[in-house]
Amino acid sequence: MTPHADLKALLDAYVAVTGIAVSLSFKRQYDLGQLVERGMTAQDVTDVLQKLKRLVARGTHGYTDASLDFRNALGNPDTFEERALKLRQENFRRKASQPKAQIAVVRGDCTVLDEQPANEPIQMSKSLVRETLKRIADGI
Repeated sequence: MTPHADLKALLDAYVAVTGIAVSLSFKRQYDLGQLVERGMTAQDVTDVLQKLKRLVARGTHGYTDASLDFRNALGNPDTFEERALKLRQENFRRKASQPKAQIAVVRGDCTVLDEQPANEPIQMSKSLVRETLKRIADGI
């Protein structure tokens, strides 16, 4: 992406979440440029603004509709970066604490739940494949 396209992507994310169609003024270009230099993405903008919207909706002390104004939400690159990094950490902790996906694996004559990485092929017994194909052919 070109630098201008990165700025436009961040601004588009802001407009999509808030519904406030602001122009890309020189000051906003500078602020968004600071965010791009720090590695912030349109997804970060979306995540931070959605969090701010939730805080406003709950009536959390210190958060009002003005919290979603560009100057308050994105106008201070340091504050925005801190919020985005906290949300990234929070999302990472949530993903790490989720149980691993389990799949049904046939072992001998029984089926058990087993944790298996998604990148490994699933092993199925030949008898299960043969029985399944037979049922499909019989129309069951």
